[in-house]
Amino acid sequence: MLARIITGVVCALVLVSSNTQVVYAQQDPLDIALVRGAASAYVMGARRTALENIERERAEARADEQLYLRREAALEARLGLQFYKIGEDWRAVSAMQRYQLIERSKPAAYLSGLIIGQIYHRNGRHKLSAISFEQAVLAAPDGVSRTWSYLLETQQICAALDYWAECRWRLDQLAPLREAMPQEVREVYDYTRLFNAVMLREEIEPEMAESFEDKALREHALALVEQRAAFDELRLKKPGLAAGLSAALPGAGQLYNGRYRDAAIAFSLNAAFGFATYYSFAELESIPLGVLSSLFLASFYTGNIYNAFTDARRINARRYEQFFSELKTNHWARVGFEVDRNRVRFGVSFDWPGVGVSSGQQEDVPASEKEDAVKPKTREGMML
Repeated sequence: MLARIITGVVCALVLVSSNTQVVYAQQDPLDIALVRGAASAYVMGARRTALENIERERAEARADEQLYLRREAALEARLGLQFYKIGEDWRAVSAMQRYQLIERSKPAAYLSGLIIGQIYHRNGRHKLSAISFEQAVLAAPDGVSRTWSYLLETQQICAALDYWAECRWRLDQLAPLREAMPQEVREVYDYTRLFNAVMLREEIEPEMAESFEDKALREHALALVEQRAAFDELRLKKPGLAAGLSAALPGAGQLYNGRYRDAAIAFSLNAAFGFATYYSFAELESIPLGVLSSLFLASFYTGNIYNAFTDARRINARRYEQFFSELKTNHWARVGFEVDRNRVRFGVSFDWPGVGVSSGQQEDVPASEKEDAVKPKTREGMML
């Protein structure tokens, strides 16, 4: 278009110039200047009009491109949420990653971090889940949703990975913000600290459990106090005592551990090689046979002591694991969320696996992410 306009202007100027050359000598210089100024103004106006048309076309193209990208982002978000709903996990991860890449906004990073983190969790990839929830923490739209996302990330470190010392450190980092938290979030935070103290075998007071206003949290907190007292009464073996008994009488430590077959084997082998050593030296008067049998005797005697010691520790470890596993299964307050149309709803549940939200905070997500409810109870293990 610009080229055609410029060509037309040039042709007009050539025509005007050829027609006016004949009368230049007869016209006044002022008239000639006016003609030239009018032609120059015409050219500049045409150029300005052409540039304005080009800029308008570019703006329309950019608007069309933005509209296209918004539509693509909304489509990827809907696909990701649908795949997440029906359990097509890795397709959901790919769709949410494409959505975040196209949208390039904090709301997109926030929603993608939550969905991908939850998918990694239910597939047992808890470290990747914690990383995704950290992305949600950084992109959260406000302090309340940031705290919920932080508790989701902490949950992976505590309950899923059993890093209870690091869990304590992370909860301490959140302590300065405790008073600014809404009541329901603060109670979840306090309960998580209480549970962490039990897992670290710290002493807790019943008054701490009675301070919760939420009925479910208070009941489980009182149960935690009882479980902490029950832990001190666990029937644990004493590895030193087991080793001492086996040193005094081979097989006695195994009897103490409740390993009756191992006790019989340990006693029989030590008795057999003890008799063989005595018989070799006393009756056969064979030093080589006596030395060989005494070496076997020393080996089985030492092994009998070591077996009693390590088996006592192994029994204690199994009892610890069973106790703490049941504690997590029955009393861990599982933080979870649901995406319901244009809302992200957070809450806690004591069901295993978590299938509902007893209370929660609702956060808006962009309209491009509106979709049918994606409920954790549609797939086992979706919530923590």
